[in-house]
Amino acid sequence: MAYGISGVFGLLFGLTIVMRLDNSVFATRFLTLFEAWTLTASVIGVCVSLRIARDKLCMPSAFRTFEGMLLLTVLAPIAAGTLILPIYGTMFGPFTLALIFWALPITAIVWLFAMIVISALLREWQRERDSIFPGQTSRPIARALQTFGRDLRTR
Repeated sequence: MAYGISGVFGLLFGLTIVMRLDNSVFATRFLTLFEAWTLTASVIGVCVSLRIARDKLCMPSAFRTFEGMLLLTVLAPIAAGTLILPIYGTMFGPFTLALIFWALPITAIVWLFAMIVISALLREWQRERDSIFPGQTSRPIARALQTFGRDLRTR
């Protein structure tokens, strides 16, 4: 569910970018191949970034959750921009998102609320997962620390 919500918001942000580049997209014609790829790359970039930031978004700490939100907000335009236009897109992706947040502040507010919902969904998923598999953890950092502690005790 969290990936679906983030994918929809990635699609909406990609659509906003396409509409900003050419405001006659849907009035006179359909999407070009590049514009369709922009929308697809936006969805892929947000979903990949959510996978990377998922560990921090699941944390019960407000600071770690905010850190995960910031990580997702920074990584998503970098990943999408790199997919859209390699090398230049890596730089222009975050810049374009910052310009959209500046020009349309409501998008930043909606993005913040989406991050809060995604974080709540991931936290609930993590709580359910921990109740099903009590001895295991799906968090890579915690799993590495558990393994490290066990290795020290066996020596």
